[in-house]
Amino acid sequence: MVEHRQEQRVQRGFLVQVSGRDSEGNAFAENVIASNISRSGALLSGLSGKIRSEDLLWVEYQQRKARFRIVWVRDSQSGLKTQAAIQRLEPEIGVCQMTGERQKGMAEGFQTFATMVSGWAK
Repeated sequence: MVEHRQEQRVQRGFLVQVSGRDSEGNAFAENVIASNISRSGALLSGLSGKIRSEDLLWVEYQQRKARFRIVWVRDSQSGLKTQAAIQRLEPEIGVCQMTGERQKGMAEGFQTFATMVSGWAK
């Protein structure tokens, strides 16, 4: 089955900090890997907290952060711990559109991610 996405995605993983409240109401903050990144969301891997769909998280990268809603959560049944798909809540402000040429390699992936998060609220 071929999946057709509306937005281009960066597959490369980036270390980000997430924070919020777990399903028991306890505050948490941890470093996880964000991958499969688009302008509106990402896949987080390595979460150890008890989180649920619809929970809200702050995601921080390079001293910028934005608010996200958890779309779904699953146990990766591997060293990746819990994985969660997240969707950005804030409007896109100052986010540069990708050009027609596909981004390749780690340097371009990093630059794309850095450009995307540059529009995140401080």
